[in-house]
Amino acid sequence: MFGRVDEIETQLEEVSAEFEPDALDAGSVVSLYETFDRIERLAAANKLRLARRVDEVEQWKRSGYPSAAEYLAAKSGSTVA
Repeated sequence: MFGRVDEIETQLEEVSAEFEPDALDAGSVVSLYETFDRIERLAAANKLRLARRVDEVEQWKRSGYPSAAEYLAAKSGSTVA
């Protein structure tokens, strides 16, 4: 599974590097927006599913964080709030 997810990430990086929104015709803009929205929601749902497991394996403790939430916030460049 890791290989498939890594491949998807690589492909998305390649698409993002060559992405030119202004080159899209009017009919494609909304459709592509909706596709990216679905991708974002799927990724968020899987991150949420993994968060429980991150808490269980307690890597956050070994890394010196006070909680799994603090650990994940640091990994994602965000805050617990």
